[in-house]
Amino acid sequence: MIDKRSDEKYQQLQMAVNTHTDVNFQQQAFKLTLMRRISENGLVFLLQYSGLLLCTVTDKPLLVWFATGSACGFAFLRGYSILLGVWLGSLAAYLSAGAPFYLALDAAIIYSAQTAGLLYVIRRYCGATLLFSTLTALLKFLLCAILIVSAASISLFFLSLRVAAITPSFSVCLQWIFANLNGLFVFSTALLTLDAYFPQWSSFKLNNKIQLIFSYFIWGVLSAVMLISNAWAYIAFFSISSLIYLVLLHLLWGECAAIAAVFIQALIWAMAGLFVPQSPLPLQVLLLLEILSSLSLMIMATRARQQRIVNIG
Repeated sequence: MIDKRSDEKYQQLQMAVNTHTDVNFQQQAFKLTLMRRISENGLVFLLQYSGLLLCTVTDKPLLVWFATGSACGFAFLRGYSILLGVWLGSLAAYLSAGAPFYLALDAAIIYSAQTAGLLYVIRRYCGATLLFSTLTALLKFLLCAILIVSAASISLFFLSLRVAAITPSFSVCLQWIFANLNGLFVFSTALLTLDAYFPQWSSFKLNNKIQLIFSYFIWGVLSAVMLISNAWAYIAFFSISSLIYLVLLHLLWGECAAIAAVFIQALIWAMAGLFVPQSPLPLQVLLLLEILSSLSLMIMATRARQQRIVNIG
């Protein structure tokens, strides 16, 4: 039975609707949706364009293909509607780099297909997001990601052989696959994690802010020292130290702080390729270490979410 107060609220709402009969709410909703789609695709276009020019369509591709990470991250946040931005950004980047139109068109199709394929397969077989709550779903994601990203990277590699002076090499092709995977593991997971669990910086106390900034400073030093190490004993020591430090960051500050640390490390190592072309550490080792850091964090975060679900149940 409806009480008198609820009936009065309904009458007031009905009067408000009746006094605005000239407003076409369906048309307004269409305009707002269209503006949002244009804004989303514009942002994705800029990220795809700048990411490809900086990391991929260069004489020396970097360790992390950030364009892959931004495209897949926004696809999981906004769905298939951002594919136009991915396609246009890829096409514009390759054309700006001087690639023939047919090569730019094929590359844009491959990047768009990779994003759409990852979104479809992972949503169908793994889950609606990259923040998994079971190790089984995480293993399915890794298998799907490796297969799709490898197929896209190999296609791009052989496509580039047609116009670029690249020596056909298994190691170079493997570097492209690892760099593409790093973009997905580092940037996409960071984007979704920050979107889901981003803490309010203002809620941190001053001491906590100082401690967190100092923790990132130490992490940056570890990453830089590992980059310039030339002895395998030092490389092994700093690699183990970094993994332990990453675990401590996750335990003390949570998943957001840990994924931000992995992202900082990826930035340092990627940018170092532009300024320190003759790093003593082999490129393949850096790629593997970055993937191991990302996978270690994904496993820790998945186990933590699984444990929270068990505790709630």
